[in-house]
Amino acid sequence: MLPCKTFVTIVFCCSVLVATAQYKPGFVDSILANKILRIPTYKQPATGNESMFLPMDFGKSEILDTMGFYELRHAEILSVDLLFTDYPANQDLKPLNRRRFQHLCKLIPYALSNPNTRWQVIRQMDGYDKLSASFMMHGFVINYRKPVTSELTKKEISLIQSVTPEKKEPPEPKNDKLRKWDAIPLTGGRPADRGVYMKRGIKDISRHKEKQIKKMQVGDTLVAITARKAVQEEIISERDKMILRDQDSLYLILAPPVEKQKLAIDASPPKPRAIIPDSTVIQVFKRNRFKDMLLVADVTASMSPYTAQIIQWLADESSEHNLRYLVCFNDGDAMPDQEKKTGKVGGVYGDYFKDVFQISELIQTTMLKGSGGDLQENNCEALLYAVNHCSQYGDLVIVADSWAPVRDLELLPKLKQPVKVIVCGSELGPHPDYITIAVQTGGSLHYMQEDIGDLSKLRKGEKQTIKGRTYQMVNGRAVLVLR
Repeated sequence: MLPCKTFVTIVFCCSVLVATAQYKPGFVDSILANKILRIPTYKQPATGNESMFLPMDFGKSEILDTMGFYELRHAEILSVDLLFTDYPANQDLKPLNRRRFQHLCKLIPYALSNPNTRWQVIRQMDGYDKLSASFMMHGFVINYRKPVTSELTKKEISLIQSVTPEKKEPPEPKNDKLRKWDAIPLTGGRPADRGVYMKRGIKDISRHKEKQIKKMQVGDTLVAITARKAVQEEIISERDKMILRDQDSLYLILAPPVEKQKLAIDASPPKPRAIIPDSTVIQVFKRNRFKDMLLVADVTASMSPYTAQIIQWLADESSEHNLRYLVCFNDGDAMPDQEKKTGKVGGVYGDYFKDVFQISELIQTTMLKGSGGDLQENNCEALLYAVNHCSQYGDLVIVADSWAPVRDLELLPKLKQPVKVIVCGSELGPHPDYITIAVQTGGSLHYMQEDIGDLSKLRKGEKQTIKGRTYQMVNGRAVLVLR
């Protein structure tokens, strides 16, 4: 057993090491030195990734509620946003924000070593006085992705299935004349072994009108005919006619028309429609009306709310969608990250548009083959696959995950067609890689409420602000201007 003094010394040393790992003054100072993003008010993402809010009181640095933060340990942390308000406008809030970051770094030290995590200081300008500022969000918003599991994949597949229309079998060819063996009453009663009359199945024949009335069901019709007419229509035989010769009328119970019976069987409650808070893809499609579209879709983890909108669009706009060919990619199927080589990652599948059911099947099949692994995506490989497999098309469009960096930008010079990038997942400025794709190909960026086609400043090497964040082209690639 260790002496008490030695034990205390070991504990103290360990605590110093942990505290040193948890807080790096230089790291925090570099974040605070970056350009502050000024927006009216912050809106927490409603779709796609997981989002956690760690609240603080106005003017305070202590985190009030850390419930659930243990989920972050095994998650991919995409962004850490420090939120505060503009009040008091003339006061230097850097010391307060430094203390806020110190508390956070002690809570999640593992986040400091992730090169893909975006750290951002956001000043909300609508807090013009103490009262209004106190009601606004103060603290950290952490956007992250949980590890991909079979349960998560099933959940995302279920969303795709929920927006896919129910497939109905084509109706049987309609006969000009209904044959006796075509009519099969479906409303109950005795089988129609006596044939057909007036294109209706005969459920029963009797001499007694009152008894027939009691047997009738909803949709049935009671018809009176003579015995001679019944023989002519082959409803009864000559022998039956002799038996019934003293009867003025025979009473036939006729089943509902065959078409109405089939309609009653086909009628079913409408399929519930999945509610997706972020309708970016649908809004962009409605606003732009792309022609002969060659569409590339990222179907990796967390993109299902946006992929589902492709199916919704096809179902709702069956004659107006103009989709020619769809390519889905999952960044390498289930390939280990360390084995992925630029241009040969795989997990890319495509087909010409036939109908919404075939497109849904293609999306689901690609999702089931893999979910991407690491955060980076093989967007350029998928775009090149698309143009190589579909020779004739109008607009080249990609549904992209704004949080994920592009792993294969070095393939971009091979792409000669303008790429229209639908930015999904973040209302703030997109990942610089997607700006690079749009600028270098002469393409454009598309958000739920806005299309950004003029990227001329970036092409000239000048700074350009997009959705609150400033970018500049450096050595052929877009970078964030942080200072």
